[in-house]
Amino acid sequence: MRIFLGILALIVVIAIAAWAIDIDVSGDVELPEVEMTGGEMPAVDAEVVDIDVEERQVDVPVPDVDVNMEEEQVNVPVITTDAPEENTVAEEDDLDGDADLVTDEQN
Repeated sequence: MRIFLGILALIVVIAIAAWAIDIDVSGDVELPEVEMTGGEMPAVDAEVVDIDVEERQVDVPVPDVDVNMEEEQVNVPVITTDAPEENTVAEEDDLDGDADLVTDEQN
């Protein structure tokens, strides 16, 4: 509990400090000019771990699954279709007179 209260107090102090400080920066900022010439990279000699990957045989329990296939008669859905004997397209004259039809000629 003491640690929690200490952390909470620290957070409150930081929040008050952030609220109480007002920094205004004015003027132009110029970076210094730097010239670099010559130089030499240091020699690096790194020794790393030698890793060898090998194989070995171990006994691992593996399930043995046998599947026996048997034939059985079941009912399946069958869809049959009968094509029309001739191309039958509904014409405007074949429709009932109840519907108000608007054609391109009437517009």
